[in-house]
This record gives sequence, C-alpha cells and structure tokens, in this order.
Amino acid sequence: MLVNYIVSSFVVIKVTIQHSIMKKLLIILLFVPLVGFTQHHEHECAKAKQAKYSKIWDDLMNKEAGNLIDVNYYDIFWNIDPAIDAISGNVDTYFTLLQNSTQITLDLSSNLTVDSILYEGNQVLYTHENDIITINFGVGLSENTSHNVNVFYHGTPSKLTDAFTQSTHDGVPIIWTLSEPYGAKDWWPCKQSLSDKADSIDISINIPDGNKAASNGVLAEVEDNGNWDIYHWQHRHPIATYLVAIAVTNYDEFTNTVQFSDGDVMEILNYVFPEDYDTWVANAETTVTALNFFSDLFIKYPFANEKYGHAQFGWGGGMEHQTMSFMVHLGSSLVVHELAHQWFGDYITCGSWSDIWLNEGFATYCEGLYVEWQQNQELFTNWKRNEMDYVVTQPYGSVFVYDTTDVWNIFSGRLSYSKGAMVLHMIRKQIGDNAFFAAIGNYLNDGELANGFATTPDLMAHFEDEADKVLTEFFNDWIYNEGYPQYNLVWEQVDGKVYFKVSQTQSHTSVDYFEMKIPVLISGSATDTLIWLHNTVDYQFFDVDFSEDVQSVTFDPYVDMVSKNNLVQQGNVVSINNVDNVSVLIYPNPTAESFIIQCNEPIFSVNMYDLGGKVISIETPENPIYTSNLSTGVYFIEVITKTGNKSIQKLMIQ
Repeated sequence: MLVNYIVSSFVVIKVTIQHSIMKKLLIILLFVPLVGFTQHHEHECAKAKQAKYSKIWDDLMNKEAGNLIDVNYYDIFWNIDPAIDAISGNVDTYFTLLQNSTQITLDLSSNLTVDSILYEGNQVLYTHENDIITINFGVGLSENTSHNVNVFYHGTPSKLTDAFTQSTHDGVPIIWTLSEPYGAKDWWPCKQSLSDKADSIDISINIPDGNKAASNGVLAEVEDNGNWDIYHWQHRHPIATYLVAIAVTNYDEFTNTVQFSDGDVMEILNYVFPEDYDTWVANAETTVTALNFFSDLFIKYPFANEKYGHAQFGWGGGMEHQTMSFMVHLGSSLVVHELAHQWFGDYITCGSWSDIWLNEGFATYCEGLYVEWQQNQELFTNWKRNEMDYVVTQPYGSVFVYDTTDVWNIFSGRLSYSKGAMVLHMIRKQIGDNAFFAAIGNYLNDGELANGFATTPDLMAHFEDEADKVLTEFFNDWIYNEGYPQYNLVWEQVDGKVYFKVSQTQSHTSVDYFEMKIPVLISGSATDTLIWLHNTVDYQFFDVDFSEDVQSVTFDPYVDMVSKNNLVQQGNVVSINNVDNVSVLIYPNPTAESFIIQCNEPIFSVNMYDLGGKVISIETPENPIYTSNLSTGVYFIEVITKTGNKSIQKLMIQ
C-alpha cells in the first residue's frame, strides 16, 4: 500500500509492510521543505588488471597516435603458436582522414619489427620510433577521404604491460592478451584511444592443429591450412581498441543458449581448459540467468545478434573483452561482473581512465543488484556492508582518478570498484528507484553515448534529468572529492514526537559537508519506522510523529550509504538542558513578538535555528529578542555561556 499525505508542512511518503506477526515496517521518506557475504577481499576483476604492472610512465599514455584519423575497420591476420612467445601478421586499417595531411601515425611498440607498410596496395615510406609508426604517403590527402594502410610486422611483444602473455596450463602452452589500459600497442599496430572505436573488425588467427582461437564476435569459419587452422572471427559492432583480444590453447568448448524476453535466442560459447571442463559446465547457468536479468533491467544485451561467451585464461580474475570475457573461473560474482561490463564498459566505454568508475563501479554494483534480485534483502545488506567496510578502511581517496599513470589508482578495488558501486546505490536512494533505473536506461539509449564513450558529467546529466534536481553537490562530494561522513545523532521523544539533532564530521578536508538524505530506523513496541532525514547543515533538527514508546533508534540499518563510526544516543534535543548547573529560561514561550533569555551565567552567544537547521541571525544576545520578522513555527535557541557551557531550548513562535 502506497499512501501520500501532508503532515505539518512535511511531505511524507509512507509504505506499510507486515513483518514478524505483530510488527509493521513503516518506511517514511521525510523531506524538510525549509532547507533546501564474507570478509571483503580485493575484486577479482581488479586483481587481473592491477597485477599486470605496478607503474606506467607518463609518456606511455602521451604517445598515443592516430589523431588525424577516424578508424572505420580493422582487417587482421595473425600467426600464433602458443608454444612460442611471438606474433606475426598484418593489420589493415581502414580510416577517414580528419584533416588534409601527407602522413598519419599509428601506435606500435618499438619492441616489434615493422616489415613493410602498404598504402592501398603500394609500399610507402615510414618511420618507427618511440612506439609510434609515422606513415608518409608522398602526396597530400584530403580531409574526409577514406583510405587504408596495411602494416606487416613480427616479433616478441614487450613485457612492460604484460598485454601479450605466453604461459602454460596443466603443462600445455597458451597465449592470451589483456590490453587494458595501455597495452594494445604492445602487440598490434592500432589507434590506442578512448575517443575512437573501430566500427567493425575481422580477425583471422592461424594456429597449429589441436588448438582453438578465441576472439571477439562470431566465429564465421575455421579454415584448414595444412597442419594449421585459420579461425575467422567477425565483429560488426563498434569496439574500443583495448577490448580486442585473442586466446589460443587446446580448448574444449561447450555452448549454452539464452532466450530473451522478446523470444530471440543467442548462443553462449565457452572455451575452457580440458582439465576444468566439468567444473565450468556445472557453473554455466549463472550466465544465462544474469543475461536475462540485465536485459530486462537495463536494455537487451547489446550484442545479441552475435554471441556472448567466455575463454579461460591464467590471470587471477577476469577481463570483459567484447562478446567474450576472459575468465579464470565461472564463479557467480565474477561471471556477473564481467557480463555487466558488456553494457557498462563495452557498449558504453569510459571516455578517460579518470572515469573508470563508469565501467567498474557499475559492474560491481551489478553484482549487488544480482544478489538483491536472486536472493534476499539480508544478503544484499551483507553485500553492501562488505563494500562499505572496504571503502572506509582509509579516510581518503576519490572515485575520480586524478593520477592515471598508476594502474593501481585506475583499478583501485576500494575506490573505482567498491566506492563507485556504493555511490551508485546512494544515488538510487537519493532519487528513488524509478528515476534511478529510468536514468540508466536513458544513458544506455543515448545516441551520443551508445557504442561510444561517456564521462561522469554524461551520466550525471541523465540522473539530473530524471530526478529533476541538481546533483552537482553530490557528485562533487562523492566522485571528485574524498572521504566519507561520520554522524552523531541525538534523539528525544516528547509528547508523541521524536526529535533529532544531526551533526556530522568528514574524514577528509576536501568535503565541507555531505549534503544528503540519511536513513534512521525508529523501533517501537509494534512498529518499525524508517525515516530519511534531508541533512544539509551541521546541528540540524528534525521531528517526526511517533505515538508508540521508542525502544531504539538505529542509523542506516540497511547500509544504504557510506559512513563510519556513527554515534546514536538518547539525550536532550528540545527539553530544558542544565549543563554544569547552567539554568536557562526562555519566556514568554510561546511568543508572538519577542522573548527574553534568563541564565545563571554570563551569556557569550545566542544562536537560533529553524527546524531545517538554518541559522537565524541574532545580532546581539540582549533582551528582549524580537521575532516579528519570523514565520510561525518551532525554533531552537542555543545559549553558550562565557564559561563554555551550552544549552538548547525549544521556542514556539505564534
């Protein structure tokens, strides 16, 4: 039952749910109109990416090439023998020139040797220095014209980023790639960029008999090439450079199918080490259920006309290569996380590594959403508590990554993953489920972002549009600045009302105050009431009707926000408060025009607050204090004496 009503100028939304025979849970969202599983461990997805290298130098990013071209299509042929740490082949790049020029550049590690380059079938001059190929056409080419260059190359890829790895499993050789964030150019000539996706790609991989080659898109053909086989993969969706991947070993394979709610059926292709085949088959169902869940919750799986799948590899986690995630195992959380990336990371990709939380925060929160949907609220609360407990292990650190030269910063499990996920959950609680999920749907359907790139302001704009409110303060506090709040909540029950005084400290100086709604549970003899107090200033006062005797008050009972070391105590909020023999009397009370303060100690200052916590200026604490310019209602008078004692009194203005 959903009831809307007005009480004493407060807008209240009330939901009643039966529980534990006699008790009811009353969930109340209170807005003040007067003022604006187990112990947590590092995310497996983060582990795979962090382990690649601990430090990347500035010039590794700043040498990105390809600024003069818009890549349309890659046609790739590679020779891969998993027993040999090497690669050879050619990459034919089709592009549109963005301005008049006689040359273009591509990214390729100087560890690899360029054999020749063809421009539309003819050899051209080039240089290959400092990880950049400069291709000279010999003639001027015009803006907005289309061309292609075919780079033939070979060599052993650099180990700087471990983007190309040769190893073994059960004594059998394997080669796999993992390019995120800066490793694509270490093994293939490309435009390594977070501003340009190839519209489509063809990948042909020539491998020794007895092996299989995993890659993006649909396996169009396996061609017999004597003692070798050529696997032809085709992908007809835009793809970011770092999401192009291959893996080659003696895979076994099995398939599942998923039927979407619109009736379409899609293959789920799994390439697995033979020694782990039975375990993988036993754990395959999670992918099916999660594909349907996310397709119904967000938008249909973006690559449903091709496939989804997994290829086993040797890192201690997973990597969301487009249409085929590379996985160490098929554990439920890892499966859900990497699958969620197909929407958040692949279909819409972060537009800078500073905005990586748009990939990892979403994928992590999708783990929680899957728990919430498939299991129960208690387990979802435990999941949130694990994430929050991890976030608050340190008092500092922003979700937005300011130093992207350090991969540990980019793939911080605490910040990019856990805090990013909890920020999304807090947004959901601040604006409501309807606005939250509608905004995500709009984000995924945004023609400027879909199949492309997004930054934090893009997502914020969709939340603001659906919620019809400005979220700049929230995003500044929780994304761009650091830390979290700690709350001190004092409550008192008087004459059928519960009064609250809320104060807050911040773990980091970058935030002056976390302005947001905070959840408080009031437990009575027969009713639990969850209220949301819109806390915008320090020492803010609230009241709520509650006729039963209060048994207890709990702050954030379901872990719907990030905070730490919160203190809830019963004390004087509106009643006469004598501190160290300080006696304060305010009269007349109620009053219409003025009031007088009497105190047994010299008064140092007097502050006056409305119910929203707004400070009402009092020029001097001299009697009488006039109130004719104030609206009728309840106010709080804070008296501080010259000895440092303080008393807070309630005043009614008629």
